[in-house]
Amino acid sequence: MTPILPYTTSFTAVGLAPEQFLAVCRMLDKNGLRADIPLDATESIRTNTHKRKVSEFVKRWKSLSEEEKQILFTGDPSEIRAVAFLATVKTYKLIGRFVIEVLWRINFSIENEVTLKDYDNYFDEIAVEYPAMRNMAEGTYKKARSRIFNILRDGGILVGRKKMVVTSAYPGKRLVEYLNRDHPHHLKFFLLK
Repeated sequence: MTPILPYTTSFTAVGLAPEQFLAVCRMLDKNGLRADIPLDATESIRTNTHKRKVSEFVKRWKSLSEEEKQILFTGDPSEIRAVAFLATVKTYKLIGRFVIEVLWRINFSIENEVTLKDYDNYFDEIAVEYPAMRNMAEGTYKKARSRIFNILRDGGILVGRKKMVVTSAYPGKRLVEYLNRDHPHHLKFFLLK
């Protein structure tokens, strides 16, 4: 029997993609769950890739509170990006825990640069806790690591490719007020105190 892991890598199907996420969320809000939601004009809605992307967006959508959904629907592009990022880190423990345990520490230290080695060490710690993670194929591992760093860049808490600098991301006044009031621990995902 394959063990159920709390660290899924299904996020490799699609990055942050805030505009696509918003489009799918609008369709979900109006019509309930649907598999035939168009993501863009160049992608057939009948492909497995499309279905995987929609499936991942649905997971992220389900992680949002009603107030977070309202900010998503009425927000400016930076708020939409922030809510998409919040949904992503709430949905995928592998990413959220990396932000809080590794990037948080780096952001508030003298040296604010993160390396691939920092992620590798983080992953090794998880593999001690969940030995089945060691069975991940090298290609999957590298794709997941690459996708995580791209999501962090798109989310605004990582800058650069060769030298990756960790920085706080301001998610917008409405989201900050909401998180301060109802979920202050989620501010850490944006590296805010």
